[in-house]
Amino acid sequence: VGLPDEAYTMAGASRRLIDVLDREGVDRAALVGYSMGGRWALYVALHHPDRVRALVLESASPGLASPADRAARRRLDADRARQIQADLPAFLENWYRMPLFASLHRHPERLRQMIAARRQNDPAELARSLAGMGTGAQPSLWERLGGLRVHTLALAGRLDAAYVERVRQMAARSARVQVAVVPEAGHIVHAEQPEAFTDQLRSFLSLA
Repeated sequence: VGLPDEAYTMAGASRRLIDVLDREGVDRAALVGYSMGGRWALYVALHHPDRVRALVLESASPGLASPADRAARRRLDADRARQIQADLPAFLENWYRMPLFASLHRHPERLRQMIAARRQNDPAELARSLAGMGTGAQPSLWERLGGLRVHTLALAGRLDAAYVERVRQMAARSARVQVAVVPEAGHIVHAEQPEAFTDQLRSFLSLA
C-alpha cells in the first residue's frame, strides 16, 4: 500500500521480489502463482532465471499475443478498475458470475469465503494492480517461452477448456513446461480441488 506506480508493473514487482530474495539470503526460490500471480511468476522466471529453481503456474498464461487484443483488454481493465473503486462488493458479485468461474458455484461455501476475503482488500490498490499488471498492460511472453530455463508445471482444471488449451500450447513451445490437468476443477483449481492441487504441487516440487 502506498507504493509508487512502478511497483505495480511486471518489471517493478519483479525487481522488488529480487530485492526480498537478496535481503533474506535466498539464492533460488520456487515460485507458485495463480492467474495474474502466475503471469508474474512466469515473467520473473524468464527475466531472472538464475533466481528461480522451479515454477508452478495455475490457470495462467503468457499473456495476449496481439497488440490489438492487449489494447482492447486495457480499455476493459480500465473500466473494471473504475467499477472496483466505485463499489467493490458489487464488482465481486458480478465477477464471480462470469462463465470462467461457473464450476466454482458447485462449492458455495468456498465461494462465499472467497468473496468475503476479497472484500477486505483496498479497492484503490486493487485498481492500481489491475491497471499496471493486468493482461492488457503485460507484454506478451509467448515468443520468449522457447528460452525458458526453469522447470515448470502448468496446471489447469479440466472444466476450464480455454486454459487447458493454453497450457498445452505453452508445453508445445517449451520442453521445460510439464502439463497437469486436474479433473473436476475449473479455473480456481486450488479452491475447487485443494487436495489434488496440493498433491500435484508436492510431487512436482519434490523433484525440482
